[in-house]
Amino acid sequence: MTLTFGVSGWRGCRTSLSHQAHHRLWLSIGGALCVVTAAATQSLGHKIGLFWPVAFHIVNSIAFAHLLPVSLVLFAKYAPKAINATVIGLYYLAFFAANTMVGWVGGFYQTMPTTTFWLLHAGFAAGSGLCFLIFKFVVGHHLEGQAR
Repeated sequence: MTLTFGVSGWRGCRTSLSHQAHHRLWLSIGGALCVVTAAATQSLGHKIGLFWPVAFHIVNSIAFAHLLPVSLVLFAKYAPKAINATVIGLYYLAFFAANTMVGWVGGFYQTMPTTTFWLLHAGFAAGSGLCFLIFKFVVGHHLEGQAR
């Protein structure tokens, strides 16, 4: 994570927070696609190799480590000073709700085909990216004007 931010700063890149979060979501989609690939290439009756689950956890952990601080700063930076702590609390409440939903969706693992289950996860990550993109175009210019 430090290397990525360091290289961005070294190259003189100045991107908005919503733009940074949107690009980090590609890592999350890539992590889910590692497991989709493992399920799709698995021979009937055989187990997948260790490479794919390890790749999933590495890529997904990198994505999470890059996305959490950027999205938290996005909320903290643009929240009104009077309710900043409340907005951060709402951020973590939304995080709790998302993790509760992850547990609920995890219950489908035994009832869905493995490839479909992991494609669902990639779809959730892609849907999150779409939400960030819509957010960027709808209110991004207003927020950037407030920051200046």
